[in-house]
Amino acid sequence: MLLISCSTGRVQVSQSECAGVSGTADQYLNRGHQAYESGHAAQAVAEFKKALCLAPKSVEVHLSLSLALGQVGRTDEGIAHADYILNELKPDSVGALSNKGLLLQSQGRLLEARDCHLKALSLRPDDPRVLMNLALVEHQMGNVDSAIEKYQRFLAMYPNNTVALSNLGMLYSGIGQFAKADAIFEKALRLDPNDYATQQNAANHYAKKKDFKKAAEHYRRACDLGYARACDDARWAKQQH
Repeated sequence: MLLISCSTGRVQVSQSECAGVSGTADQYLNRGHQAYESGHAAQAVAEFKKALCLAPKSVEVHLSLSLALGQVGRTDEGIAHADYILNELKPDSVGALSNKGLLLQSQGRLLEARDCHLKALSLRPDDPRVLMNLALVEHQMGNVDSAIEKYQRFLAMYPNNTVALSNLGMLYSGIGQFAKADAIFEKALRLDPNDYATQQNAANHYAKKKDFKKAAEHYRRACDLGYARACDDARWAKQQH
């Protein structure tokens, strides 16, 4: 097996790395997915590498490996696998565009990430995952109107997604549309009162409204759920009312 490289890192495995590998690529791929879903990203990388020995041109293996590499801090290698799919295997791979966009976001390369997510959206205009990814990067970039529109389109398909609701509530609060933010946070917290991020976001919203009593309540709840920063925020909000 030849070693194939690109500008951002190695995307294939060598003969020496594949020594002793047997069975099928699917067996290693399945073990890798199980490890990844269990939070064992390094083990997942090892299993996906073995799958790559048996299926070096598999889009699914390269996709799986790209995300797992990102989880263990080898982001450039993860991007290399996404690029390999786009340049050599499947130029219109929405999965590769999405993975590359997420990895670029993790590096703070937001303009490049946005381009990836926009290309993915042009290929699948109603794909909820693509819409959510694009909404998140627009949000990070401060493109409020575009982020709101993408969250709304996503929520039209998944109206009970608390991450999208909480983020949308933050955006409405940020532009002073407090009534809309109130309604959104109330819905999100009805759906999942134990989500510390939503509790914190709701608290920030109420603090912005200068409703410090409610802000303190939600900061305290976020604190109780394990978000340490919220404990100091709760004390601060309590002092304001």
